[in-house]
Amino acid sequence: FWCMAHSKQIEEVKIILGEMNQNRINYALMRNIDFLSNKEISVGKDIDILILNKDVQKINKIFEEHKYFKQPISPFSKHIGFAKYVPEEFKLIKFHFHIDGISGRNIIYLDGQKLLDRKKKLLDYHTLSDEDTLLNLIYHYKSSYEMKLNNLITNKLDLNYIIETLKNKINTKLAKDLTDAIQEKDINKLLKLRTRVKKSLVNSLIKLIKVSYITIGSVLWKIPKLFRKSPMITFMGMDGAGKTTTTYEMIKILDENHIKSALIYTGRGKNNLLPIQFFGRKFKKIEMKRENTDKNYEKEKPSLKKKIIYSIAAPFFAFDLICRYYIQIWSNRKTKDIVLTDRYSTDLMLMKNVPHWWKRYLYAISPKPSKVIYLYNDIKVLHKRKPGHPYDDLIRQEKLFEKINEKLKPIKIKNEDFEETKKTVSDIVFNEILKGWN
Repeated sequence: FWCMAHSKQIEEVKIILGEMNQNRINYALMRNIDFLSNKEISVGKDIDILILNKDVQKINKIFEEHKYFKQPISPFSKHIGFAKYVPEEFKLIKFHFHIDGISGRNIIYLDGQKLLDRKKKLLDYHTLSDEDTLLNLIYHYKSSYEMKLNNLITNKLDLNYIIETLKNKINTKLAKDLTDAIQEKDINKLLKLRTRVKKSLVNSLIKLIKVSYITIGSVLWKIPKLFRKSPMITFMGMDGAGKTTTTYEMIKILDENHIKSALIYTGRGKNNLLPIQFFGRKFKKIEMKRENTDKNYEKEKPSLKKKIIYSIAAPFFAFDLICRYYIQIWSNRKTKDIVLTDRYSTDLMLMKNVPHWWKRYLYAISPKPSKVIYLYNDIKVLHKRKPGHPYDDLIRQEKLFEKINEKLKPIKIKNEDFEETKKTVSDIVFNEILKGWN
């Protein structure tokens, strides 16, 4: 099972680590590396690795050759990161490098060269020593690390090295308290000292000035990014093509990969901001009455009056969609990594009894998505999925989408095998996210 579920992820990681070995890069794996020795664990959130500044160019070259995207990390932080999506397993692999030391709150609390001189071997790779791993977890503690910490303090450790390292970074009293807790193998006592450890990271004027400089620099670096919009991908297609199912599945995959995303329904039929449905229902009642009393009503060509009413209504639908974009979508494009929409202003092109030139104009004035994905299948298949939907209307939709596709040139995906569709769509979605990082 493990070979099937995680082979591609593990293979990708091992290829990169193998290249680092071949290029004689001095490194040590730090966190989220249990998958290397435990086949039941998959690749973690970020694979944290310590390197020296002299090897940064080699690292950049390796990841560029393997078509990884560079993560947007402030150059002031002395960190670099890379990511690649594996569609076969719906997994985003991320490498996060600490340069010249392990840092937190913009302060290097463990010196890189010293750590690399003490590194140990795990299989074919290099990791921090047990003592340095323990110190790293103390400074960079998360609740998920508690078991790891508990295991480490039961090992035979060089306590002299630990206390000397701590004394150089924090006050002597706190260093002794931490060492006592380690010696007593008291995990609760160790965890209670965490607050004091955090405060100790900025315990001098020089450190405060350094933190302030890095923080201000990082804030200034982020300012241009505030004017960027994250990608927006619109899903369109005939009724029964799988738009809602696919978009919900994409959000689930994005959540599992810790990507901030939003899914917004923007069809004409519901979630309107303007009271369109209120007036629409009234008009539909009149239509239904006429249909019930005159059996030939639906077969007749729409009257000029009907065309005028629908053509007058069309701009209100268009304005409603524009309002929904700026109220619901625009803010999400500023705060999320990606926005997916189930339908969008392409819905205007499907309106009945409205001249095509008028629909095209109304669509033209709407804000545009980054990508449009058109899901489709044979009409007979769609009708089986939605037997309640009129067959004739699916034929009408197909003809309209042929015209729409000539203009939009969307990415067309025939939704036959859902697993294949999911894989193809997720690759497009993550590629847009990663491109947006650069």
